[in-house]
Amino acid sequence: MLKLIGNIIKWRELILLFAQRDLKIRYRQAILGILWVWFQPLSQMVVFNFIFIRIFHRSPVKGYPFHIFVFTGLIFWTYFSTTINYTIPLFKNNVALIKKAYFPREVIPLGIILSNLLNVFASMLLVFLFMWTAHLKVHLTILYVFPLLLIQIMLMTALALFASGLNVFFRDIKYGMSLLLYLWMFMNPILYPAEKVPAHLKNFYFLNPMAPLIDGYRRAILEGTSPQWKYVLISLVISYVLLELCYWIFKKAERIFNDIL
Repeated sequence: MLKLIGNIIKWRELILLFAQRDLKIRYRQAILGILWVWFQPLSQMVVFNFIFIRIFHRSPVKGYPFHIFVFTGLIFWTYFSTTINYTIPLFKNNVALIKKAYFPREVIPLGIILSNLLNVFASMLLVFLFMWTAHLKVHLTILYVFPLLLIQIMLMTALALFASGLNVFFRDIKYGMSLLLYLWMFMNPILYPAEKVPAHLKNFYFLNPMAPLIDGYRRAILEGTSPQWKYVLISLVISYVLLELCYWIFKKAERIFNDIL
């Protein structure tokens, strides 16, 4: 962990350069440009809202509109899932760069994590707009979003390093990870509040490190309350352990990247 932090500080300008390059490539010839950031969570929100409200005529939540509830969870899950999927083929797509110059290989996925963070802040503008139209107040508890995001980035870094490193050896890892992320989404309180989880399953449910984070985001942004710190601490411990383990595996595998790519 200390080595990773040291490399982030030492190579911070290169990480920023990779982030800028990713943004330029992604939106270079897009007519709507960065507005595409809103498309995935907005389209999912519309579909889920149609299913629950228009077809089933019921909302799983009380106190605020269902579309705001869903969108608030979706923006953080979209950041998580799209970043992991996007980082998987990075080393295969940057073979020439990797073989041309030396730099810590973790710099490349870290640049993607940083560039996609912009999507979260852009989507938060829509959250504020939705809250304003629904006459919901913005509370100071929204500041809790930042430590929760830090934990999420730790978890994302661990999985991004593991998946992208493994993809160097096994090119079909992207298909398995895409399926895992799709199923994983429904194990988080995105379409339903965490309070709906039966009491006897709650401790097991919150072993999923993303569940207390998404629940915490919603509490901080919409409800004006604190996250459930007991479960957030569990998420922190799991994310830290995974980061230590995945970074160690990644650095071992990094030594033979050039021979395989």
